[in-house]
Amino acid sequence: MTEILEILGTASFAISGAAAAMERRLDLFGILFTALLTATGGGVLRDVILGNTPPMTFQNPTYLVLAFFCGLIAVAGGWWKEDFWEKPVVQEVVSFCDTLGLSVFTLSGIRMAQDMGFSGNGYLLTFVGVITAVGGGVLRDLAIGRSPVIFRREVYATVSVAGAIAYLLLSSRLGDAIAGWLSVGGMCVFRGFSRREHLQLPVYIRKRKKKDGTLDQK
Repeated sequence: MTEILEILGTASFAISGAAAAMERRLDLFGILFTALLTATGGGVLRDVILGNTPPMTFQNPTYLVLAFFCGLIAVAGGWWKEDFWEKPVVQEVVSFCDTLGLSVFTLSGIRMAQDMGFSGNGYLLTFVGVITAVGGGVLRDLAIGRSPVIFRREVYATVSVAGAIAYLLLSSRLGDAIAGWLSVGGMCVFRGFSRREHLQLPVYIRKRKKKDGTLDQK
């Protein structure tokens, strides 16, 4: 199951990474590099934390090849029609790919840690699951020069945290397989609902008085 999740997550994140790079008008190398970084970055961070070196990405080239291929598909779509990635339907597909990648990588990170003998450490399992899910996206956003999604008001990393905790609670009662698919489905629904309803986490707004006595919010 872990390998299936890794493949799904890699393909999903590669497409979303390539789409983000094309929005920033990067060249072909930049697009493919961003696709690879998004798809494999979280897994590399996970393996380093768990002491699984060299990381799986460099032990099994399947993930790099898959990410490269998905990146090329994304580029082909952009070259086919210049406004291809700006179409609302296509943007929804990209968003779904990003959501799917977030969900399955959360679970695959936890399963990898469990396979390495860390099943009794719930905190580590949750942390590793979240890092696997959001690490590639953070590296992607930094590479293309924008504020990482997890540091904005949009509900993103919170979905991963909730899904990781839900899986750990459900797995002891329903088994790993059922709990895994339920948590992945729940994360996808949670993320989709938050986007549709424009849910946002609260932000700190500093208030200070102007000379005329009115409040200036920053």
